[in-house]
Amino acid sequence: MQKLIRRLGADTRYVLIGFPTAVVAFAVTVAGLAAGAGAAVVVAGLFVLSGTLLAARMAAAVERNMVPEVIGRSLGAPRYRRAPAGASWFRTALTPLTCGQSWMDAGHALIRLPVATVTFAVLASWWAVALAGIAYPVYGWVLFTTVGNDGGLPELIGLGDSQTVSMLFHTAVGLLFAANLPFVARGAAGLNAALAQAFLSPYAPAYEEPDPVRPAPRTPAAAPAPDTPAEAVALGAPLHAAR
Repeated sequence: MQKLIRRLGADTRYVLIGFPTAVVAFAVTVAGLAAGAGAAVVVAGLFVLSGTLLAARMAAAVERNMVPEVIGRSLGAPRYRRAPAGASWFRTALTPLTCGQSWMDAGHALIRLPVATVTFAVLASWWAVALAGIAYPVYGWVLFTTVGNDGGLPELIGLGDSQTVSMLFHTAVGLLFAANLPFVARGAAGLNAALAQAFLSPYAPAYEEPDPVRPAPRTPAAAPAPDTPAEAVALGAPLHAAR
């Protein structure tokens, strides 16, 4: 039971916190890409695009720190492409534009928002119904005695309009949603984590810098052939072979 509660808490925390981070990452990425693409004809647009990819890297780093709690392992930090030693400041500033993993990070920021919005809405609603239903006996009598109360859903489906029926019905609904809550939370968190694994996992060695080429090992040179039988005998060859 404790393991189930911890898993429910981790999945819920990941989905609920992931939604505002997805909103911020999406807004920054869309604004940066739009501004940079619009000004790409001038050099300033390239710097805006490069800065946007750096911001997407930071959002991806936040996501990589949250995912292990859900999937039980680390995604690993990819090695982003870096400018070679001695490169000019211009090339160094625009190096993120040539890094495939940086573009994958930006793609994750764009695609995650719809997924995060849907999963956040579903999970938050599920939690609300479960908690409201379980706690209904505490506050339900106030709602039932409110002027204008028509019996609610129990009366509409033919269960009656008494206070007891209302208490039992809403409590049962809350318990039903609470029983399914761990599975809903696991599915919502798993969907977001699968998206992170697809975009943010390191794709080595596709986006890594190549290792420096190592020189091939040198093979010893062959000894020169003897010119005379005496030299062959001196080198250790049999006498009959030297003749």
